[in-house]
Amino acid sequence: MTKSTKIIAALGVAAGLGIAALPAGAIFAETSISPWPMAYDGHTTEDVTVKLTIDEAIAIGVDKSECEGTGSAANGHFTLKDTGTCAMHVAGGTNGTKGVIVTEKTKTDATDYLKLAGSTTKTAQNSINAVDAAPNTTDGGWTINGGLLVNHATSSTPANVMVTQGAKQVEIPVTYSFATRGDQEAGVYSTQITYTVTSNNAAVAEGGINNASAVYPPSN
Repeated sequence: MTKSTKIIAALGVAAGLGIAALPAGAIFAETSISPWPMAYDGHTTEDVTVKLTIDEAIAIGVDKSECEGTGSAANGHFTLKDTGTCAMHVAGGTNGTKGVIVTEKTKTDATDYLKLAGSTTKTAQNSINAVDAAPNTTDGGWTINGGLLVNHATSSTPANVMVTQGAKQVEIPVTYSFATRGDQEAGVYSTQITYTVTSNNAAVAEGGINNASAVYPPSN
């Protein structure tokens, strides 16, 4: 009796009734998924390459989406001829070999000066200008310090905040400083700025990360 005849006979009468409906391969199929047959050629070792692929990525992060300055009033607000600051952190990173450049600029359609809510025409009393010096209470003003920015007046032109080389993630502190005039109108003043990260394709030398931390978000 052949091997195939023995298999069919072993199925029994009930299974035999349905045998015609089964594909031939279902009866005689090889059930093993192992890499057989092996070559019996005398070799006694096999090498296996174990690997994974990591896609290149780039990212930016801030620990505050709104940074409100603290003045000398008991509730933290400002008074006339007052000064104050707001601090936050900006992070940028990549796993690429080129590093990153993080820039800052005034957001499109926003003003570089802090604008009094509800005002339509700029005046000295309802605006706080961006200045490239420490703000004073005679003229009023606001400025940015952090990384490569030293008393920086924001504008529509991007300015480098920090530059890295190689695969790393870096977080730096950024402080906004404010001063109000003696005739500053009461109300809420604000604008928006945009931080952007790009690959350091031009291999610009690292900068603005002397006080940086490799940890993000910051522990405080």
